[in-house]
Amino acid sequence: MHANGHLNYTPGRQFSLDVLAGVEFRDFENISRGTYSTPVFTISGTWLPCDSIRIILGATRQIYNSAARTAQDYVDTNLNGTIRERVCKQLYLILLGGYEHVEYFNTMDSVTLPTLRDDYFYVQPSVDLLLTRYWSIGGYYLRRENSGSVSIVEFSSNEYGVRSSIKF
Repeated sequence: MHANGHLNYTPGRQFSLDVLAGVEFRDFENISRGTYSTPVFTISGTWLPCDSIRIILGATRQIYNSAARTAQDYVDTNLNGTIRERVCKQLYLILLGGYEHVEYFNTMDSVTLPTLRDDYFYVQPSVDLLLTRYWSIGGYYLRRENSGSVSIVEFSSNEYGVRSSIKF
């Protein structure tokens, strides 16, 4: 069960803020723990300082069932940002980055499992070229790093790619 409130603030064309926030309550039955409650939210802000630049900042906090860990769920908190600049009519440069914190919690009082956590960082510069109003192609580089409470889940990676996007 959860209770949420929603606020959308758009004072003009250059700025908008969208906030969905509340509390989620999880009731566990039988041999499980009691109620677990946590704040949840999705926040997104967009700023257009000029016609060619768009800056987007966002944050989320949600609770999920773990598919990998038995008798555990997890809370995922994410902060991200995007800067997109239109260099010319059809060429965009984009810088995306963020941080994600995942923390597991036990759903059963009778079983003591280690509570894991992960801290995940990423940065992705990219370039997009509009071929038509609805179709674009682009390339990107993605750098990711994860450090966790257990050393076997730590990693870093470099990824390069090409993408195509069609909007309907």
